Amino acid sequence: MTPSEAIVETLLAEGIDQVYGILGSAFMDMLDLFCNFSIAQD
Repeated sequence: MTPSEAIVETLLAEGIDQVYGILGSAFMDMLDLFCNFSIAQD
């Protein structure tokens, strides 16, 4: 499991379905996972 996968799994476990912030290259692999797990990005 990658760190990004662990973060997404934790967000899902906490019931998070929307994430807000400034998008950047440091988070691209995590952002790609959001689409797979129906987490909205604004």
